Amino acid sequence: MAEALKTGWLTERIGATAARRAAMIASGRLELTGVSAFPDLGETRPQIAPAPAPAPIERAGFRITPLVPLRLATPFERLRDRADAIAAARGVRPAVFLAGFGAQKEHAARRDFTRALLASGGIEAMASAPLADAAAVAAAFRGSGAVMAVLCSSDPLYRDLAADAARALKSAGARAVLLAGRGGDLAEELKAAGVDRFLYLGADRIELLSAVLDTLEARS
Repeated sequence: MAEALKTGWLTERIGATAARRAAMIASGRLELTGVSAFPDLGETRPQIAPAPAPAPIERAGFRITPLVPLRLATPFERLRDRADAIAAARGVRPAVFLAGFGAQKEHAARRDFTRALLASGGIEAMASAPLADAAAVAAAFRGSGAVMAVLCSSDPLYRDLAADAARALKSAGARAVLLAGRGGDLAEELKAAGVDRFLYLGADRIELLSAVLDTLEARS
């Protein structure tokens, strides 16, 4: 046991558990209410001072490096800080256009999933009315003033319309086109048509939202 303490065995075990938990939060398998689940874009966020780095402790021949306090919400808070900085600089919150095609019952679930996911990163969603075809998607996108779009619908309608809609969005000036869902056997075809990435439960939300903010920050 003494040798284990000297080699940091306990710290390594705790660190591994923390890493697994962070991965679960990033993928949505573990939700933080008010942060990654049910986020509120209109809330007044508290100011949180970072914890000071603890100094190593030496006692009776042992050198112990204390664990660094971690906030589970920190990755999402950093994303919100980036989004807030964009909003402060431009006077408007960064936003993404959600193109919902087909009837409400066809796209509402994925639209609402996408809206909540974006909000957890401080990003507003501009949801369209139900759209019937690629031309309507492109026209609605142009009218939104957005630079990025997410296609939201059911798998059967994706098969019929998603590739045409992605091409139409890119032609309309979309810097990035995302699709709510995994794409299934259409994934390669959709990528070729202009879909840059897919949004789905289990994806790394931190990485995805960071990439979305990269595109929104680059807006001229």
